[in-house]
Amino acid sequence: MSQRKDEMFTFSPSPLQAITWADKQCWVKRDDLLHPTLNGNKARKLLYYLQHDFPNKTTLVSCGGNQSNAMLALAILAQLKQWQFCYYLKPLPQALHQQTHGNFQQAVALGMNYREIMDFSQIHLAPTDLWIPQGGASAEASWGLQTLADELTIFIQEKQLTDVGIFVPSGTGATAFYLQQFCDYPVYTTPCVGSSAYLQDSFCQLAIEQNARYPIILEQPQKRTFGKPDPTLFAIWQECCAKTGIEFDLLYDPLGWLALQTHQATLPNQLIYIHCGGLTGNPSMLARYQRLLRPRS
Repeated sequence: MSQRKDEMFTFSPSPLQAITWADKQCWVKRDDLLHPTLNGNKARKLLYYLQHDFPNKTTLVSCGGNQSNAMLALAILAQLKQWQFCYYLKPLPQALHQQTHGNFQQAVALGMNYREIMDFSQIHLAPTDLWIPQGGASAEASWGLQTLADELTIFIQEKQLTDVGIFVPSGTGATAFYLQQFCDYPVYTTPCVGSSAYLQDSFCQLAIEQNARYPIILEQPQKRTFGKPDPTLFAIWQECCAKTGIEFDLLYDPLGWLALQTHQATLPNQLIYIHCGGLTGNPSMLARYQRLLRPRS
């Protein structure tokens, strides 16, 4: 059982920045500015663990990809809570064994212990372990996401917006799902990691109540391998960063903006885009793009 702490770790509401996009009235919810090290939707999803004590728990345990934003956020959480952190991942590429970089390098520097495993279902927990599912996709994520929904609702009401939608790109879908539970406005999302069917299944697993409301899924125009450098996505990222003056994430945000471009005719006239942070992974992705796009002699 967790216990509520007396002195609570809190985030100040993140700002909303007006931008021009596709003749629509748009704002970017700058959750990338929530905290110097722990920010974005991962900070929202992990807020419950920051604001509660867990007696007799000494080790944080999770699993996922080797450059995951959630992995780094969990390493920061473990450091803040003075926990050990054990992270399970699929066997590492030889190149990453030889030279660590990106989120993986930063997480290891923060004290992450990692174990390579083929099947995450084979993970076994000790009584002193605190398990957080991959990507932070659990009911506890609703704690911080309700705060985000409240901030959005206050903004929408103060601006008296009438034809408004909220958009966030999805990995596990937890952010979009819980936002829709706490918002009376339509939440739009797009699958970045898997298919729309995978995302719909994720919503079903998160839904405890039978009357849960599901976000609106915007289909991607074509199937892409998540994390694989793609010149089209890189061009979208460059254009969005240049036009808005905001640095976006190179994994999720290009797919997010591509989905919005594809479906813009069916979207509300007023949009709020949730910036989910993840900028710590940009240097390693930029290096991959530089190798891909380097002129060949």
